[in-house]
Amino acid sequence: MRKSYIVIVLLLLAAFVRLYRIADYTEFLGDQGSAGMVIYQSLQEKALPLAGPIISTGQRPGPFFYYLSALPLILFRFNPIAPAVFMALIGVCAVYLLYLLASKLFTPTVAAGIAFLYALSPPIVGADRIWWNPTPIPFLVLLLLVAMYKIASEKKYEYFLLVGMTSGLAVQLHYTALFHVMSGIVFTVFMIVSSLRRDRIRQIGLWSLAGLLGFMFVLSPFLYYESARSYTDLKDLALLILYPNPAALSGGTVPVWQKWSDVIVRLFVRVAALPTIIAGVLAAASLVHAFLIRKKWLTFIGLWFLSGIAFVSLYKGTLFDHYLYFLLPFPFLLFGGMLVSVEKRISRGFLYGFIACLAVLNIAALVRSGKDFSDIQRTKMATGEIIRQAADHRFAFALISSRSFSDLHYRYYFLMQKEEPEALADGVYDTLFLVCETDTCPTLSVLAQQNAVPVVCYDYYCEGKYPNLDMTQWQFIRSVEGNGAIVYTFLRGTSEREVMP
Repeated sequence: MRKSYIVIVLLLLAAFVRLYRIADYTEFLGDQGSAGMVIYQSLQEKALPLAGPIISTGQRPGPFFYYLSALPLILFRFNPIAPAVFMALIGVCAVYLLYLLASKLFTPTVAAGIAFLYALSPPIVGADRIWWNPTPIPFLVLLLLVAMYKIASEKKYEYFLLVGMTSGLAVQLHYTALFHVMSGIVFTVFMIVSSLRRDRIRQIGLWSLAGLLGFMFVLSPFLYYESARSYTDLKDLALLILYPNPAALSGGTVPVWQKWSDVIVRLFVRVAALPTIIAGVLAAASLVHAFLIRKKWLTFIGLWFLSGIAFVSLYKGTLFDHYLYFLLPFPFLLFGGMLVSVEKRISRGFLYGFIACLAVLNIAALVRSGKDFSDIQRTKMATGEIIRQAADHRFAFALISSRSFSDLHYRYYFLMQKEEPEALADGVYDTLFLVCETDTCPTLSVLAQQNAVPVVCYDYYCEGKYPNLDMTQWQFIRSVEGNGAIVYTFLRGTSEREVMP
């Protein structure tokens, strides 16, 4: 009964910090707008997406992210808050899986402690609020670890099917999850080699074959897509890892030890909001303990973690935080293993107090890090104002300042309203709307003096690049401000029409 109460409190707390004001705290930028447009258009055309969104290095993974996002979008009439809430709930499920796995590997106290720290980790909470393809990766990694535990410790070989399917789903969210595909293969081979009984080898063989079929099944839409393109994305990815583009390198060649220490510390600061030096000491102590204590599961986790660091270190470009999502659960498990040894040597009350102090640090950092983006409200207001002023006339639209790399979050709302701005280069429109959504918007006097304004827009509408828009033929009419955005309205100098006031 006590365990049930702990789980309920844990999940309620995890849900609260992720769902509190999620409409304000979630991001809704070009990536989210692009995903929504693909899903909406696929539904209208009754065509199944076969590949996922383009990642930063130019390749496409599988389409699982679109399939995952489609259900909440369709159920809630394409309200972009719905998939953000869905991602947050997946994050809550990840908290439960961490507790479930830790309760099998460690003591109930330690399991609850590291699960609470995970539930309150500011970077993890922030990531769980975002409707984005890397967001569910930690959940799938934990599901993979639970399946492996079931196979190795409880001899439930049917979980090989879950290993295969989970690996196939994770790799479609981000290519760094390829590491877990390789880990699954190594684990399967190890289980076969270490089994001495013939009947057990037969069981493992049959279920590992089922796992392979499950892996191929969940990847089948993407493999069909790639086969028609001579596996271009997969070849480009291999070349990117082995022979990176020098333009993608940041700061020259970084020593291996420096890259490893940087990644390890970046992962361990998610356990608790500690200064970098203390987080580094915590990481070193947890890793050394994992290999000295001679507990097979803890050693296995330590080896998996370091192998993952080595894998991601092959990439010579900038290691963004979301590239490391496939390793997020491991620092918590390594820290939990060290806490078990600490628990045996000190009073349980002291351990409770220590975990509580770390949780307080996380809560304080969580309060400080809460940032009100109001992206959805701002985008909805700006597109509504543009449609109102355009009044069924042809118009074009562009961003002049944004946190986004594209304007597809605006085009998503235009699509939902059955409106389609004209391409900037077409020149068949008399009304132009520019939108600024940052704190550095130009004043009217500055805007009036500029003959060319750099705009952010999607490549399809901008002929493959961000253009400088010629403003010499446009007359400023008005600006409307609200929800952190400014909508500037212009009429072509030769136009005689009026816009809605």
